[in-house]
Amino acid sequence: MLGCCSIMQAKLWAIHGLHLIWDKGLGGRIYVKSNSTLVVKIMMHQYNTRIGYDTYPIQ
Repeated sequence: MLGCCSIMQAKLWAIHGLHLIWDKGLGGRIYVKSNSTLVVKIMMHQYNTRIGYDTYPIQ
């Protein structure tokens, strides 16, 4: 249980959970959709991985 946290922290925890699954070999190719460029940049730095992403304007 996360308790109280910001939306950004909740997004990062969810993506971290996916990364744990990937590390255990339980997931093949994982696609993550996020509306936060900051989350993508943090992921790229934290997990030291190449991530392809597209940005779309909010409508």
